[in-house]
Amino acid sequence: MSLDFGFYDQDNIEVVGFRGHGDLFDFFTTQSTLEVVPENEDQDFYVTEDLLRAVLADIEQKMRNKSKSLYPLLDCGPEAVLTVAAAMPEEFFLGPPKDWIAALPVYRMLMTALLIRVQTTGRLVCRWGN
Repeated sequence: MSLDFGFYDQDNIEVVGFRGHGDLFDFFTTQSTLEVVPENEDQDFYVTEDLLRAVLADIEQKMRNKSKSLYPLLDCGPEAVLTVAAAMPEEFFLGPPKDWIAALPVYRMLMTALLIRVQTTGRLVCRWGN
């Protein structure tokens, strides 16, 4: 069984989705700022600016601990996550990364793009299941 999760906009359209990226998902579920979606209290949760900032701080700390460079990221528009996702090989999203540490900069780019989207268009919903 694999953990599948995705980030959906207010029109219920998937912005980006992952299969088997449990380590990334753990960054979200360990946050005390997690807000459960009222319609689905067992699984789904809101992805807010505060939550994404906390996840980014955790990712960046993990990168510092592993001596990964924190290159400045460009301030882009709300569709940046689609641009970043489109630049990645499709296989990246279809299974866990072979090297979790090497994936941290990619996760940082994607989460930054999601943050920009949330800031400009409103919170997202993370839907997940096995």
